[in-house]
Amino acid sequence: MHYLISTAGNPNVGDELITRTWLRLLADRDPGEEVWLDCPNPAGAQALFADEHPRLRCVDTLFRLCWEAPSDVSWNVASFVLMALDDHGHAPRWVPGLRAFARASTVHLLGGGYVNDIWPRHVGLLAALDWAARRGASTAVTGQGFAPLDRDQGPLVRHLLERVDVVDVRDAVSARLIGRPESLTGDDLWLADLGDLVDHERAQDLDALVCVQGDLLDVSGERLMAQCLEHLRRWGVPAERTAVIECIPRVDRQVFDGLDRLLPGLQFIPWMEILERGFPAAGHQRWFSSRFHPHLVAARTGARGVAVPVRSGYYDVKHQSLVEAGSSWRILSTEDTDVWDPGDGRSSGQLARNEQRIRARKEAVATTLYGARAVRGPGDARPTVPAGAA
Repeated sequence: MHYLISTAGNPNVGDELITRTWLRLLADRDPGEEVWLDCPNPAGAQALFADEHPRLRCVDTLFRLCWEAPSDVSWNVASFVLMALDDHGHAPRWVPGLRAFARASTVHLLGGGYVNDIWPRHVGLLAALDWAARRGASTAVTGQGFAPLDRDQGPLVRHLLERVDVVDVRDAVSARLIGRPESLTGDDLWLADLGDLVDHERAQDLDALVCVQGDLLDVSGERLMAQCLEHLRRWGVPAERTAVIECIPRVDRQVFDGLDRLLPGLQFIPWMEILERGFPAAGHQRWFSSRFHPHLVAARTGARGVAVPVRSGYYDVKHQSLVEAGSSWRILSTEDTDVWDPGDGRSSGQLARNEQRIRARKEAVATTLYGARAVRGPGDARPTVPAGAA
C-alpha cells in the first residue's frame, strides 16, 4: 500500500496539482495497489481526486496526530507522534487510521512548503516518516521547501530525515538547511506535462494575468493592490483582456473585488476552472503574481512577469528558486516603488532551455520510487482497476 501525505483538499491549486500529478503517476505505474492520501481535508480531497486513482482512500490520521500534540513546540509534536504510533492508546480516536499507516509499504511526503517554522506542528509528519522507515517501509520526501527553519528546529528536522530513503527539495535554501546540497531537484509540479497545466484556448484571449493572495501577508493588502494597479496601468492592457486568477477560494478574490469597479470588464477565473482546464498562460502575456505556482507554470510557457513575495523568508525563497532555474521574471519587494514592464515578446527562454534537465531530475526521483513510466499507445486510456483487484 502506498501512503501519500500532502496538504491537499484545502483547496489550494498548487497543492492540488502536485497531489493530482502523483496520483496520475501511480495510476499509470501501479494502478492495482491501494493508495491512501493523508491530508488535512480528506472529504474535499476524496471528492476532488476520486477519478485520479482507482484505489484511492483519503484520511487525516497523521495531521490529527500533529494537531493533538500537547503544544506547538516541534520537539513535543515529534515526540507525541512517535509515542502514538508506538502505542495507539495515546490516540485512541484514530486507531483504524494508525493501523492502516502501519501497513504501508511506501510512505511519501509530497512536495510543498508546509514543514517549516510557519507550521511547526507539521514536523510531526517527518516523525511519522522516521517511524515508518525504522519499520522497513520505503520512505520519501519530494519537492519540499523547509524554509524558514530556525536553528532550534533544524537539528530535529535533519535527524528525522536521516533514515528517509529519498530526500528531495525544491530550492537551494532548503538544501542548505538540511545539509544535503545534492537533494535539490525542484518543485514537484515539474513532473507534470505542461499540456496538463495550461488552458491554451482561453490564454489567447488574455494579455495580462493577476494572482494576488490575501493570506500569509507581512504587508498590507492595500499596498499589494496599489502595486498591482500601478503595473496594470503601465502595461496598458485593456481590462477585458485582463484576468484575476484564484488559487485559494475567496482568499485570492480580494484583489478582484478591489479592482473590479476600477477596471470595468476585468475577468475572474475561479480555482476550480484552473484545476479543470489549466492556467490560461501563454508566451505573449504579462503576469503579476504573489503566488509561486502561477509563476512556475506561466514562466514555462514563456510568459513574462513580476513576482511579488509577500512573506520574507518564505515566498522570496520560492520565487528565487525559479529565477535560478532560468525564469526571466522580475522579483519586486512590496516596498519597491518601481513598475517593471517586461516589454513585448516572449521571455529570454532560459527556463525552457533548462526544462528538460529539470524534468529529467524529477523523473529520476519518481522512477526510484515507483518504477519507470508505462509505455502506452497514443489511443490508450488511463488504466482502470485490474480484474479481481477491488
